[in-house]
Amino acid sequence: MKTITLDQLTPLLKQAWTHEQTIDFSDSGTKTIEHYDRKSETSELEHIAWTQGFAWVTSKLDGITITYTESFGYDDYDEDSFNASTDGMDEVWKIEGLTVLDDGDEMSESEIADYLDESFSTIDYSGLDFDETIDIDVDEDSEMETYTVEIDNQPNVKFTGKKIGGASTSNNQASSYYSGTVGRWTVLRLYQTAKGKYICEQINYTQHQGEHNRFSGAVCETLDEVFKFFGYRWLAKELYDDAGIECTVTVE
Repeated sequence: MKTITLDQLTPLLKQAWTHEQTIDFSDSGTKTIEHYDRKSETSELEHIAWTQGFAWVTSKLDGITITYTESFGYDDYDEDSFNASTDGMDEVWKIEGLTVLDDGDEMSESEIADYLDESFSTIDYSGLDFDETIDIDVDEDSEMETYTVEIDNQPNVKFTGKKIGGASTSNNQASSYYSGTVGRWTVLRLYQTAKGKYICEQINYTQHQGEHNRFSGAVCETLDEVFKFFGYRWLAKELYDDAGIECTVTVE
């Protein structure tokens, strides 16, 4: 155990310490958010996968070890949701092999931590892979356009292909395609990749304060999978018609 005075602490901290970080993914799960539509008085549940863990920096010099710990969490596939904090933690700093005296009184670990620079507590999370985008039939050399379809709580989809159909409602009450709800409207798009896969996209737009636009999509191998994603509501049928896709059933 090394015992020093407060005056000796600053020169000690300026020496060549080694800093090593560790990131531990300790927990994961799914949370459910309810979206309530006041007009239709119906609710839709959104399931969001999340990950939590702890990270720490271990700093060492001549038998002294200083450990800083924080917790972190994020929604999978959403880098913007990442948050790291020490709130609610019982032990943020742990100092071993060192006692610091201030006018003869032993300083606590939190008091010593006030003199530590950011190298003792900075954790680099840049290596985390949020899997925000997956590539499907991407060909940057193709003359066809490369798109990225945004999907909430799943990886976005990047692909090379063409848009083959689209349909949308309107937030204009005078329009024949009026969505039925002021300030909300829906856009559907269907793409086909250079290798023949179908990419479905649905965006639910809103202008209401406190609400956010919602993005969904799917990668489909067949038209049956496309029908399963969009269904057979009138807007979906507008999309199929625009894409030249037959969605009727012949009854003998």
